[in-house]
Amino acid sequence: MLDSNRLPELPEEIGELVKLERLSACQNALVSLPASISSLKSLTVLKVTNNKFSAIPDQLSACAALEEIDFSDNYLQVASPFSCSKSAGTTCFVQE
Repeated sequence: MLDSNRLPELPEEIGELVKLERLSACQNALVSLPASISSLKSLTVLKVTNNKFSAIPDQLSACAALEEIDFSDNYLQVASPFSCSKSAGTTCFVQE
């Protein structure tokens, strides 16, 4: 858990955690995710509520195991097509 740390970004090295299944980085100052997030093939849950995202990062489309994605309480202008069509079994939260 990386919640409530005022992080402006996550390190690119996070992509080296290839067995990581759950990532929570809520209540920080994130505006994007590192490109290496696409290497997290075991990631099933991503929670990044209360940050400063304006869009859902395209890199997440490579994370085939994702089952739950929570981008609520960010600055999303328009829900990304990814957020609604990732897969039938994926739960997505993208409330503004």
